[in-house]
Amino acid sequence: MIKINVELKQLNMSQQIELQPNQKGANIIQLIFNKLDFGQEIRKSIKGSLKVQNVEVDINQTINALEINNYTKVEVILSKNIIIECDHQYLGSIRYNTDVFASVNQFRNHLIKDFIKINSCQIIIINKQNGTQFGDEAWGKYGIFNNIKVGLQITKQQKIKYNQDVQEIKIDIFQPIAQILHKYMDTINIDDLITFKINAECINPDEVYKNLNLPPEQPWNAEISNDYIFRINFEQQGIKKITIEKKKDVFDLIRLVRSTFKIENTIPLQLEYKLKNYILDMNNTIKQECIPSNSYLNLIREPSDNKINILLFNLQNFNKQIERVSLSSTSADLDKFIIHNDNTHEINYYIDNQVIVKALNLKQLDLRSECIIEYQIVEKQKDIQNSSKDFKQIQEIHQPSEDFSIIQQKIDAQLTINFVNKYTNKQYQITIQSSSIVFEALNEILKNETIKDLNCYDVYLNDEKIDKNTRFDNLKIGQNQKLIYSTELIVFQAIVEQLAYTLVVDQNLPIFQIEEQFRKQHNIDKSFSLQLINSESKNESLKQFLNKNKTFIFEFKKILGQTESNKNLIKQLVFSIKFTNLGTQYTFQISQEKNCLALHESIKNRFKLAKNQVIKVFVGDKLIDQKETMSSIQTLINETQKQLTVEFIYFLNLVFENSISKEQKMIEAQLEDTLEQVILKNNIPESNFYYQQKLLSVKKQIKDLPIEDNSTIEYRQMMVFENHRNGQQFRVEVQPEDTLKIIVDRLGVNIQNIYQGSKILDWSTKIKNIQLNSQEKITFDEPQMLHEPSENFSQINSKVRVIVTIGDRKLTYDVDSSYQVKDIKQTVFDQMIKDQGADINKYNLIYEEKTVDTSQPIYNLSKDHEIELKFQLIQ
Repeated sequence: MIKINVELKQLNMSQQIELQPNQKGANIIQLIFNKLDFGQEIRKSIKGSLKVQNVEVDINQTINALEINNYTKVEVILSKNIIIECDHQYLGSIRYNTDVFASVNQFRNHLIKDFIKINSCQIIIINKQNGTQFGDEAWGKYGIFNNIKVGLQITKQQKIKYNQDVQEIKIDIFQPIAQILHKYMDTINIDDLITFKINAECINPDEVYKNLNLPPEQPWNAEISNDYIFRINFEQQGIKKITIEKKKDVFDLIRLVRSTFKIENTIPLQLEYKLKNYILDMNNTIKQECIPSNSYLNLIREPSDNKINILLFNLQNFNKQIERVSLSSTSADLDKFIIHNDNTHEINYYIDNQVIVKALNLKQLDLRSECIIEYQIVEKQKDIQNSSKDFKQIQEIHQPSEDFSIIQQKIDAQLTINFVNKYTNKQYQITIQSSSIVFEALNEILKNETIKDLNCYDVYLNDEKIDKNTRFDNLKIGQNQKLIYSTELIVFQAIVEQLAYTLVVDQNLPIFQIEEQFRKQHNIDKSFSLQLINSESKNESLKQFLNKNKTFIFEFKKILGQTESNKNLIKQLVFSIKFTNLGTQYTFQISQEKNCLALHESIKNRFKLAKNQVIKVFVGDKLIDQKETMSSIQTLINETQKQLTVEFIYFLNLVFENSISKEQKMIEAQLEDTLEQVILKNNIPESNFYYQQKLLSVKKQIKDLPIEDNSTIEYRQMMVFENHRNGQQFRVEVQPEDTLKIIVDRLGVNIQNIYQGSKILDWSTKIKNIQLNSQEKITFDEPQMLHEPSENFSQINSKVRVIVTIGDRKLTYDVDSSYQVKDIKQTVFDQMIKDQGADINKYNLIYEEKTVDTSQPIYNLSKDHEIELKFQLIQ
């Protein structure tokens, strides 16, 4: 028998085996398979070769023929080809051919060299099947012997300097700088927007880190500025930089934009944050929008509606409200926008401290869009003497007899009801008999509405729908009760060749369907198209669109002619998309200049999906990158003759990171699950969970949390401190730099010693230096109550150990034998039961299955040095 050491350099190991001289080289490989515990399927798929003294040999020769002895250098080389697959949001689809016994680091180097091109980055490779991470060794050492799909986390350490303090944070190289900026703000707890700079140059917040080619080792400077710079993109005039104070409003920014680009007074303007594709709210301050300085904003202009934006400022309570008002309106017409009692009060308006003449319209006043009008609500002046005289005369004429008044009050009681239109907020007051039916009153109100059909309306009392056939006296309501009425139908009006046409439509339908209904009803030629702010808006419901664009004027414009205006129109592409999850097709219209991300947003709006839901778009089997333009997607469809398909992904890939050990676990979290369900399913320790330093509610569903696919969620360790004597436990959130003294102070418990196992811990020990497994607890002693006997007890030196069982716990006390049983009972009660508000008299101590008289000393129970008692609730 020959005993040899066989090297497996690929797995960084060697194995010792024994074999007979007449056995073959192939037997060495099989014995190695045995040592590695390879199954039959794996053995069949792996090729093995043999080197003796660094020379490859024929494995079919015998050990003697190969001249192998106890001192011969023998190496086994194993091989099997596999494919590593990865679908990355930015890098696209990656297929990497490698060997099971090649180092995982080779794949990392391939990614850095051919895709990432940033040498200082850190790449975490995650097994998507079980969420585990790969280290540096061979794939086979991690049990990978077949093709596998992996996930990637690509980060780097970045130094950031703020107020002479330099911090190093981990950043995702595929995140926009704006996202990194917000994460850093959370880290240092700054409630103000900052700007990142290198060599006094601002870093573009809209770009992802990887695309900027920044010096990898140079620190960034973080600065706070009182002024913001925005790069405003306007198609006709290109990009212009505009500076504005951060305390100003978006309303002020739009005024500045209108002046800078010299845009006509009556053209509605909106600003869109390019990175997030959302419209800025004119009612917000610049700071409230949380958009970093130097960001791109798209300027969106709409057709002129002969109106201007006005900010109404209340000089009494400083309230602001923005309204879009026709130039033909007088200042008196502004009254309808302001809540006041028209019978007793009037409103005075001012511009530059000068009272406005109410007879003049806004055009005559030469008001510009985004102007500010101040106002005060004052009481009307009355002629009290004449009013009293008139009232007295009316009383004399109409005063009824006493009996008649009583009868009329009983039979014809009157109610004053306020009907309010849910969508327009128009309010109508009507006085009716209490015996009237709701639909009778509503019918009167609908005379003021364009849609007058009663069947189209619902009526609500305190948010609860009521039967329109109900009598008012059965509703049990008082005077001036508010009833809300609403309909989902709306009169849709659009301009076609300078003529206005209308159609009653359901406002919950997508606009492109309404466009087709309108076209069919009014025989509009297909050469005309409904013009909107952008093509994606046609996928929104009419209600969604009008909520964001309350004064928008709809118009059909000719699109096939070669007029000068048509030459500048951006081509709209129409896609018939198959939704694999729904098993049906839908049509979407979108601008050719938009990218696939804009299509994602349109789909989410159309189907009311969660903001963080992942959508995958394919042409055939090819996954489309979110940055791909719609025109290039159309080209791909034409070239391949494949259909555009969409798949909804109902989970997020999430990484849970331990705040102390930095150990990570990647999991798939279902959107409909709560965070609590996710952590239970994946055996994640009970903790507090944070995303970008913000505490997450474990009761919320994943779809409702402010997280995205591939987010890293930090769970901060909840350390368990257990009273060594009574088993009482305390759970407390800890940070790596916390010392045990800090934790004890936080607990508010009187502690003598702290233990990890049997080892006493120093109070200055930091949490990060304590290595605990998931089930391990820190235990502690507190000053013992029973070891301080009274003067009488101190006369007796005999000791006894009392063991008290309460539930599944055993409590141990070493006391003098003269100690009263009732004192034992009181001590157990105080430590274990008292906080629950229970009565000590409802519990007994049991010894040898009998209830103990607690007034006796312990030595009466037994002469033994150990006594076992049970603490039980009286049944």
